[in-house]
Amino acid sequence: MREEIYAYPHAYYNDGLSEFVLVHDAETDKYSFEIETLLGFHDEIEAPKMYVKSILADFTEWMIENGYRTDAKIKFWDYFDTYGVSREYDSIEKAYGVFSCMIKGFIE
Repeated sequence: MREEIYAYPHAYYNDGLSEFVLVHDAETDKYSFEIETLLGFHDEIEAPKMYVKSILADFTEWMIENGYRTDAKIKFWDYFDTYGVSREYDSIEKAYGVFSCMIKGFIE
């Protein structure tokens, strides 16, 4: 069973669906995040950067408000697994850390 832990509250489209969510899988006791990629932007370079930057800012605020660390050190094997970028994490902080690294790299 998957439980939604956090959902980005500002939808790009007003369809009521969350475009970024952090979920917990009770069976595996792992965390993962999902981001909507079927979005149309008026500017293919800067608009997506601003969009994911706003998600990260809101997610960071949520982390701080809920007492989670935002400064966890991410190791190589936290970010990658045997097949590529890891998609499941042992903690909310690890999931946040990987998402933060991913977004900061994308917007630079």
